[in-house]
Amino acid sequence: MYYDKSTIITEGFSGRYKVIRPLGTGGMGRVFLVEDRESGRKYAMKVMAADERGMREAEYLEKADAVSGVPKLIRWEKRNHCIFLVMEYVKGKSLKEYMKRKRKPGKWKILWWSILLCEILRKLHGLKPPVICLDLKPEHVRITPGGDIYLIDFGISAYEKEPLSGYGTKGFAAPEQIRENSGADVRMDIYSFGRILAFCRGNRRWKELNPIISKCTAEVPGARYSSMEILGKTLKKAVVRRFGRWAAAAAAGILLSVGLTGGIRQTVPASRQAAGSTKEEIREYLFGGRDCLPDYIMAAQCLEERKETDKETRRYERILNALEHPEKVKSWKQIWKDLRENPRPELYEACFLSKVYLSREKELNSFGNPAEKAWNLTNRYRDHKGLDSRWMKIVDEERFQAAAQLARQGDGTYLYHLAREELDRTASGEEGWSRYRRLVIFVEGEGRDASGYYEAFLQKFPDWEEAYVEYGVYLCRKGRWKEAGEVYRRGEKETGMEGTKARSLKEKLGI
Repeated sequence: MYYDKSTIITEGFSGRYKVIRPLGTGGMGRVFLVEDRESGRKYAMKVMAADERGMREAEYLEKADAVSGVPKLIRWEKRNHCIFLVMEYVKGKSLKEYMKRKRKPGKWKILWWSILLCEILRKLHGLKPPVICLDLKPEHVRITPGGDIYLIDFGISAYEKEPLSGYGTKGFAAPEQIRENSGADVRMDIYSFGRILAFCRGNRRWKELNPIISKCTAEVPGARYSSMEILGKTLKKAVVRRFGRWAAAAAAGILLSVGLTGGIRQTVPASRQAAGSTKEEIREYLFGGRDCLPDYIMAAQCLEERKETDKETRRYERILNALEHPEKVKSWKQIWKDLRENPRPELYEACFLSKVYLSREKELNSFGNPAEKAWNLTNRYRDHKGLDSRWMKIVDEERFQAAAQLARQGDGTYLYHLAREELDRTASGEEGWSRYRRLVIFVEGEGRDASGYYEAFLQKFPDWEEAYVEYGVYLCRKGRWKEAGEVYRRGEKETGMEGTKARSLKEKLGI
């Protein structure tokens, strides 16, 4: 089926978007650069057939909303024979375009990009259920002018273990993927990842990368790496062998900040460039700092190298084991004592200690309330004064996880406090709903009444259609049909309720 400019103008979102130019064409549809006539913002719009595959791509993008490195789905609708996906527009060039240049990227940059791509895939595979991309190739890896990595096009993706139809790109798809009725498996993406590494290597000699490529692209799936997490650790070790430990800090610590911001900084703290595992170096690897995020692999290596075994170093080693290797812990009572030794830690240490409290709640709860301790540690930094965007998100995530665990214990006040705080600092419904929605989904998942959360959001943003729709759907699931109808009518009065999801809700309610 062919989709042109007129398809969007006449059918997509009632003409809300102005087409600027085509961006590309694939087997599943066409992509256009469009401009929102209301806000003036530019987006990428994908137009494809209204079949199951098109619906699933929208579903995958919604599920991957919190994964940095995947374009955000702004909205979508099904109309007549087409599906329209409005997505974040990612500027830049594909990996294929970079590798076609006369002056190709160096080995350091290729490893840098590889670790970033590996982290994106690790998070997609960590979703429930895991999303397997199945179409990894250089054309679908996009690099922005600022150095961020994005993975685009989920047209043939599938959930883990789903039977496949034999689709894939020759030269990059795993052999078993081409066979019909094979079940989607993370090792298919690992194979394709290896083929991308081989593409980037070209004819160059590269002893650190060759064994990684061979293991990724083994014919038998069982001979490949079993997960992106293991592959990522192997890539970091390749960085150490090739460029030294300071470079690994950049690749593993700073680079993996893409999971929080998508940004890359080509700077390494001076202390990380110095030889020897000083105590300050251990602290930077363990806790992170202004210019870098934590790297537990490098922290463990430094602790192992350090010959001095003073009290503080032993404490760091015990706490890191509690987080990464709980089977090595001899006394959880000692860990509880170690965690509380510094009552007012600085930001970076506070976030690390919070992570340990929350990750090991089961082992520590006989000594006190770990979630409450985690909340108290990070709540001091709630105003974000002096924090860059990466650490703002880390603080917010730790506070959310602490509030969620406290809610599971029966105390929902912390979670409601976060919801009010989110509303107070949010300027628009579009900006705030994606973050606020996470709180609502959690409350619903815990079997609590989410009505108050929806009402609080709509009180501040009465013109946000999606919130009315999800509120109405929630009430329908609860069998509160009359209330759902009232919410729909409120939304109709405020927004018109013209989207696909709103129309589906209207049909369900029989209005």
